[in-house]
Amino acid sequence: MSTTTRAAAPIGARVLTARVSSAREWLFIVLIAVVFVIMPQLPENDWFRNAADLPRGLAIYSNPEYVYPPWALILFAPYYLIGAAGSRVASVLIVGALAWRRGWSLAQFLSVIMTPLFLWTMVLSSADVLILLIPILLWTARGRWSVLLRGLAISILLVKPQVGLVLAIPRLWALRRDPRQLVWIALVVALILLPVSLIGSPPLLLQWIERLGTPQGENVGFWTSNNLSISAYLGVIPALLIVGVTLGGVYLWLRRRNRWTDNHTDSALLTASMLVAPYASNQSAIVPLALHPSWALTAVQWILVLGAALLDRYGQLDEWLLLALTVLALIWGRKSIMAQRVAEDMQ
Repeated sequence: MSTTTRAAAPIGARVLTARVSSAREWLFIVLIAVVFVIMPQLPENDWFRNAADLPRGLAIYSNPEYVYPPWALILFAPYYLIGAAGSRVASVLIVGALAWRRGWSLAQFLSVIMTPLFLWTMVLSSADVLILLIPILLWTARGRWSVLLRGLAISILLVKPQVGLVLAIPRLWALRRDPRQLVWIALVVALILLPVSLIGSPPLLLQWIERLGTPQGENVGFWTSNNLSISAYLGVIPALLIVGVTLGGVYLWLRRRNRWTDNHTDSALLTASMLVAPYASNQSAIVPLALHPSWALTAVQWILVLGAALLDRYGQLDEWLLLALTVLALIWGRKSIMAQRVAEDMQ
């Protein structure tokens, strides 16, 4: 091995183990994000299905297959404007921002974006990573605009209420001794959600609620083949028992060892909501796992997901794989600077 090669190896290792904190690390993240512009796409990706028709405005609800809440007409505007390729770049940058906020290394950042579940969201240009991770970052804001940004965070989470509520409720509960801030956050949320929800006859809010119970067109297939819900075929009570006993057991075990953090709470609640709610898409599955970056978890994820796919059993096993991977993520998640920062973010 030449002297140059021997010198390059430690430099490369130092770059990957460096915390995301300087322009050098951010240049690396931006370059990786740009590569996702050329990511191959499945036909009619999520951007095409959920955002391409936004210029139609309220008329979009004439399509019975459109199942996002009325406030998505407002909050999806940036998603529409940046396009499918832009949404992929933004998703990678948001993971990079999470890495910066949580004190991850570049290697940990890569361990998230190189997982099969993250790549799945990218071949569909899904907004799920943006919907669930942007609010986590907005909630950390400090200063004069913090209340406005926290209200915006709650509003974005409510674009996917069956999943987003489990992130919103603990954060609002942490502010229970600050009623003034809670009132201001509620006001911001109301200003974003209510006006558009009350438009129409019947109001768009009622139209949305009605169509949730009667999926039509392609949604009939999606809500079966691309659904992480255990309750959809076992029922709510069995699903609650399975998820509660499994994740509750991990909670008790880690709590006794003083290893449970608010970050663990977010991951456990996100997975629980996806498995118990009537519908949650596979595009959301990466988020609870992304909160615990680990190359060991990435390797296991590739083995399980690829193995199930090669056996043509992923559609039947996806919810159980998510539960197993979440258990591993919770157990392998370490109490560190990240845990301290998550606790600060919740306040």
